[in-house]
Amino acid sequence: MNEFFEMPEISNANKRGFFLFDSFESLSEALLQCGCRKLQVREVGWKFDTSLPQEVRDEMMAKKCRYALLPGDSDGMVYFYQSGYSTLARSLKYLRPFIAENVKIDMDGMRFSYFMTNDENALSDRLWKLGCLFPNKKDWKVNYALHKRVTDKMEELGAKYSITLSNGACALNWYEGDVPYYINLAQFYKKCRKLVSAGLVHAAIKNDDAASIEKLAKRGSSKNVILTWSPLMVAAAYDSSNVAKKLIELGADVNEANKDGVTALMIAAGKGSIKTVKILLAAGADKNLHAKIGWTALVYALVNNQEEIANLLSEKSEEKDSLVNKGNLSFHDQLGFFIARFTSLGEHKPCEIYKNLNHFMSRQTFSKIQTSTTHPTKNNIILLSIGMHLSLEDTEKLLMSAGYVLSERDEADRIIKRLLKAKIYDVFEIDFELYKCTGKGFKKNSHYE
Repeated sequence: MNEFFEMPEISNANKRGFFLFDSFESLSEALLQCGCRKLQVREVGWKFDTSLPQEVRDEMMAKKCRYALLPGDSDGMVYFYQSGYSTLARSLKYLRPFIAENVKIDMDGMRFSYFMTNDENALSDRLWKLGCLFPNKKDWKVNYALHKRVTDKMEELGAKYSITLSNGACALNWYEGDVPYYINLAQFYKKCRKLVSAGLVHAAIKNDDAASIEKLAKRGSSKNVILTWSPLMVAAAYDSSNVAKKLIELGADVNEANKDGVTALMIAAGKGSIKTVKILLAAGADKNLHAKIGWTALVYALVNNQEEIANLLSEKSEEKDSLVNKGNLSFHDQLGFFIARFTSLGEHKPCEIYKNLNHFMSRQTFSKIQTSTTHPTKNNIILLSIGMHLSLEDTEKLLMSAGYVLSERDEADRIIKRLLKAKIYDVFEIDFELYKCTGKGFKKNSHYE
């Protein structure tokens, strides 16, 4: 409902009438037609106002319209009114695009020159010329010391932002008739420079632009500026082989690890970055290093089904199969291989392993087993084998890698061997068989009692 009501009898309307709107969206579209910017859902500058005539309020209630617009060159207003609540108003001068250069203000015997605007795009362009990005809300600080002449001038012009760089001052002000805020641009520039450098390094690595990386390195920008990964690690993730080669020439440590013990070779192996894997190996990357979860680069390749890279990481083409078949892998390496085989070709997901075990193993326990540097209990390893539907032979390999065996002298072990040999993987059936024969299931307090 967008209606125009002529109300010549209302002197406050100056015979221009009001546009009434029943939705925020229709009001915003009308403002655009009036040369204003689109209203934001959480507009800051609304103020309590009593200038809306009672006759207009009555008309708004009768038509069920919450918004009224009074166009005008300098005194235009937009109103929000809901029965039982105070009227809120917003001056249109704050919504119309406004940019003013060299606004002069005399204070304390000195003359300051300001850039003022209420257009965020114009402010963004100006900040970019100063080497700064557009600030976030958390960058602003309250500034009760902002001179009244500055706030008065901003209100007079309808400016939302002001910048001054004259007389040694270097501040960005934000004021909308309430509490003023500011940003020290000298300090903000240092923060922005780091963010811009990080973005440039990331873009150069992603585009495999070795020349740009060399230039950034000379400026000191190619440090560890991308989260917890070094530039070489990022190059490994994108398989940017030219950048990886250039970073190594510039002295990058091929065995540098992040806080999780992950190296560039492990990342390249997991991501399938075969060109970068070859470069890292040629540069002396250690393929025997372990991440904190106990995985080597070989296991990262196996878990992510990177067969060609797994062969590259083996000294001989048959080494990988030999290690797996003989059970000579560490527990986490062996577990990683079986998880990779279980999830190969996308037929299964890792979460299906603990879901196959119902309440006998939680997601938290499964995650802890994968990330812990210590070995899990024998019962949990057997449960993992059941969840992955491992054969008896593979179950014994997994147990052996953690220092356990299935003994013929132990009745529970004999039952497990018999059921796995028969390829029975129903965890409830196995648990019940254990309880029936030994009086104990997988859990201490069995639910059969």
